[in-house]
Amino acid sequence: MLSVVHSFIKANIVDIILILLLAASSLLLYKKGHREPVKKMVLSLVIEAERKLGSGTGRLKYEMVLEGLYKRLPWILRAIYTQQQLDALIEEAVGRLKDFLSDLRESEL
Repeated sequence: MLSVVHSFIKANIVDIILILLLAASSLLLYKKGHREPVKKMVLSLVIEAERKLGSGTGRLKYEMVLEGLYKRLPWILRAIYTQQQLDALIEEAVGRLKDFLSDLRESEL
C-alpha cells in the first residue's frame, strides 16, 4: 500500500506542488481581501472592551477582544490568522483608539 502511494506521489509531484501553491495563494488572497473588515471588527471590539472594562484592565480587555474575535471570525479566517497577527491587529486598534481620544481631547480645549 505504501509503495503505491509513494509511486503515485513520484509520478504526480509537479501536479501536487502546483495544487499546493494554488491553494496557498488562494488562502493568502482571501485573507488579504478580508483584512479591512477584520481590522474594523477588532477596532469595534477594542472600543467595546474599553467601554465595558475601563482603564487599568489591559489583560482582561485583551482577552475580551480575543474571545470576541474567535466568536465572530469565520473558521477559515481563524485558521489563517496567527496569534501574532491578531496581536498586531489588536495593538493597531488600541493605537487608533488612543489617537482618536487624544485628538478629541485636544479639540475640546
